[in-house]
Amino acid sequence: MGARSKPRRSSAPSASRNSVAQPFHAGEIGRGRALRLKKMYPDNPVWDGQTFSEWTGFPSYFTFSLWRNAFSPRNAFGNALRTLGYRSFADVSSDSRKDSLLERVFGRAYVNLEKLSTLYFGPIPFTMVAKPRPHPKFSLRKMSLRVFLNAPFAILNMLMVGWSLSTRRSAWLTRCRLELNDFRNSNSSAVEAGSLRNWETPKLAETLFAECEKFFRSTLHWPLVLIVLSESSMQTLTSILTTLVGKNDAEKMLRRWMGLGLQTVTAEMTRKYQESCGDPLKHPFFLAQYGHRGPGELDLANPRWMEMGDTAFLGSGARIGGDRKQNSSAPHQTVEEEIASLSTFKRDILLHEWKLLKAMLELREHWKMELLKPYAQIRFMVEEFGERLGLKRDVHWLRLSELQELARDSSAEKLSLLRARIEERKVRFEAFRQFSFPQFVTISEVESIIHGELEVGQGHLDGQALSPGIVFGEVVVVEDPHAVNPAAWPENAILVAEATDSGWTPLFSHARGVIVDKGGVLSHCAIVAREMSIPAVSGIRQCHRVLKTGAKIWLDGNNGRVSLES
Repeated sequence: MGARSKPRRSSAPSASRNSVAQPFHAGEIGRGRALRLKKMYPDNPVWDGQTFSEWTGFPSYFTFSLWRNAFSPRNAFGNALRTLGYRSFADVSSDSRKDSLLERVFGRAYVNLEKLSTLYFGPIPFTMVAKPRPHPKFSLRKMSLRVFLNAPFAILNMLMVGWSLSTRRSAWLTRCRLELNDFRNSNSSAVEAGSLRNWETPKLAETLFAECEKFFRSTLHWPLVLIVLSESSMQTLTSILTTLVGKNDAEKMLRRWMGLGLQTVTAEMTRKYQESCGDPLKHPFFLAQYGHRGPGELDLANPRWMEMGDTAFLGSGARIGGDRKQNSSAPHQTVEEEIASLSTFKRDILLHEWKLLKAMLELREHWKMELLKPYAQIRFMVEEFGERLGLKRDVHWLRLSELQELARDSSAEKLSLLRARIEERKVRFEAFRQFSFPQFVTISEVESIIHGELEVGQGHLDGQALSPGIVFGEVVVVEDPHAVNPAAWPENAILVAEATDSGWTPLFSHARGVIVDKGGVLSHCAIVAREMSIPAVSGIRQCHRVLKTGAKIWLDGNNGRVSLES
C-alpha cells in the first residue's frame, strides 16, 4: 500500500472553535440534554463506558452508527451471545436503532447495562447499581407477571449456559482460532486508497455499504464471542483467587499475572515500532505490516499510519529502560511457576484457568489486529465518497444511514440540508466538550455533574493500577499525540491523557509514567506500559484537566495512586 507524505487528518468529531457556538452555550445545552436523557430513560440505567475506553473524545457520527448497528438486534453482538447459548434479542421484535445497547451520553459512547442484563437470561427482577462497581441488585419494582413466568426458564438457561461455558471453552477457543485463519485468508487482498479515485461512484457506494454491513453483521461476530468467553474466564479465575487471598488482592494478583504472562501482538508491534523509529530503512516494512493501525484508530475519522508515511515515526532519541520500575532487573517467576508454588489443592484448577485465559486474551489481540484491516478500508472509501460529495472531511459527521440516503439522492437541496445538520452537530458537540463523566455513570450522576463542580481529592487521587512501579515526575498533558514534541519534554515526564491507543506508542518511549482517565488491564495503555516497564494508572477522572502540565507528582503503579507534591 502506498504511503502518503502528509496525513489526511479529519476534523470530525472535533470542530473548529471559531466556527461553532462559544462555550457560554454549554450550560444551557447540557441542562437540556440531561432533561432529555431523564425523559428517555426513566429507570435511571447504568451506562458502561469501559467497553470503548480507547475512544478518546467523541466518536464521529459515521463511526458510532457503524458500531451501534453491531450492538443492535440480528447483528454481531446479539449473534455472538446466541452462539454461546444466551437469550440475546429474543424478546425484541424489530432491529431499530433504539434497541441497540450502544448509546450516546453527551456525545460519548456508552453501553446500557440495563438492556445488556436482559440479553443474557431474559426479563429478571434485577436492576444495575453503579456503586461501588456495577452489580445487579434485586428490585421488587421489576417483579411482574412476565418476570415471574420467565423465572424458571431464566434459571434453567443460567444452568445450561454455565455448564456449556465451563465444559466447552476450549472447543470455543479452537473455533475462534480457526475462524481467525479463515478471516485472514478471505481478507488477504486490500484496496489501496489511491486506486479508489478510479472507481465509478455507484461502485464505490455499493462496495462501501456492503463492507459496512459485513463489518457489523459478521466481521465482529467471533471477536465478540471471544470477548464474552474471556470475560467469563476472568471472572472465574478472580473468584478462585478471591477464596485464597481476598477480593482486592485477587484483582491485583490477576493484573500482575497478565502483565507478566501475556505475550500479545500489540507488544510485538510496540517493539517493532521502536526499532523503526531508530532506523528509517525499516519504515516501509513496519507500515506494510501495521500501517492499517494508527492514532485514534477506533474512530474512522482519524488517519492510519500508512496514510501518514514517515511522519508516523519519531526520531531515535526515545528514553527506554532505566530506573522506571523498581523490580525491573530482578528475575521473575513465570505465572505458571508461581501457581505451581502455591500451597493449595486448587493449584491445578488455577493453572488450567490461567492457561485458558492467557490463550483467549492473546487471541483477542490477534483478532483486533486483523479486523482493523477491513476497518481501514472502510475509512478510505468514506473519505473518497466525502470528496466526491463535496463534504470532504465533514462526511464523518453523517451517519451511515444518511450516507445511504445521499447515494440515492445527492441533489443540492439534500446536501444543503445535511450541511446545516452537520453545523448543528458541531455546535452541540462543542458544548459537550465542557463535560466529562466517569466510566460508569447514571442519569442522576449526570445531573449532579452538570449542575455541580468536579470534586478533586486532596493530596492524592486514586485509580486502578495498570503497570507496577513508583516514579516521581513532571506532568505533561497531551490531547493530540501528533501535536506535541516529546523530544522537548523534561527528563522525568509523566504522560497524562484521557486514553491512549496504538497511535500513542511513540510517546511512551519518552515518558517515565502514564496516567489515563480510561482504560482497563487489557487496554493499549496497560499492555504497552507493562511491556516498556513504565508505571501506569487509569481511572483518574478528568486527569487531563485536573492535572496541569508542569505539576510535580508521585505516580504509584503498584496501588493505583497519584500523589500531588505539596
